Amino acid sequence: MHFHVLAFDGVFLEPEDEGARPEFVFLGDPSDHDVERLLATCRHRVIRLLARRGIHLGEDAVDEPADEDPELAATLKSSILDRERKRRRGARPPCARRFEKTRRLAHQDGFSLHADTMIPAHDHFRRQALVRYLLRPPFAPSQLSIDDDGSVRFRLSHAFNDGTTHFVWRPDAFLARLAALVPRPRRHLLTYHGVLAPNHRFRSAVVRRPRPTTKRADPGHARRRLSHHDLLLRVYGFFFRRCDHCGGEKRVLAVITHTPVVRAILGALGLDQEPPPLAEARAPPADLFAT
Repeated sequence: MHFHVLAFDGVFLEPEDEGARPEFVFLGDPSDHDVERLLATCRHRVIRLLARRGIHLGEDAVDEPADEDPELAATLKSSILDRERKRRRGARPPCARRFEKTRRLAHQDGFSLHADTMIPAHDHFRRQALVRYLLRPPFAPSQLSIDDDGSVRFRLSHAFNDGTTHFVWRPDAFLARLAALVPRPRRHLLTYHGVLAPNHRFRSAVVRRPRPTTKRADPGHARRRLSHHDLLLRVYGFFFRRCDHCGGEKRVLAVITHTPVVRAILGALGLDQEPPPLAEARAPPADLFAT
């Protein structure tokens, strides 16, 4: 488990004059010692939080998901303990893991912190690329493939130190790993802190609002709701009202819901007049992780 954090390299000072904008003060680049101290603080607070919830490192304990959703807890446990059910491709004999010496990189008892990525204040393109990197999904569909025996093959973006290039799972073991990546219900995936918090009094003065690309409507007029084809065009880039033959825009002439009329039109077009049958409700999924 790891977190991506995008932070300011300074602080905002409260203005002395009422109505003035807060002043930003640059604190300078962090040193390796600063990163080590921050990691020690994070490690201490994480362990303290786990202890308050009855979870102690190195000991068996009851986790909160087991009480709320035992099936979810069984899936997570299966995901963590599947080391004997996955195979490595291209791996050499085990070797000691080596970490490259990098600035602003600290390791303490299984915890690590990397803080050497910095974007200048006015470099909008690099900042946008960094944000997209932070919000990327856990893996790309192109990394998955199915072997002849039905096993799921996962290709790593970068080979491990021991030469591992692929992981291979049985289908049920892969589903367990995949289920562990699904966020728990009612949990925020993106959180804002400090002046970026939604209710902070300086947020409106710090966060730049996007410039309007279209002419503003009358403030007293209600916002227009997008039509169905506009939503399809925005999400999928598909405009179903464009004619495939001439390229012109189609017009909606009528919406017909009367059954005899609908049947007559479908029959005249040579199409099936009967609606597709409703599929039967499927049975509950089998418990893949029952012992």
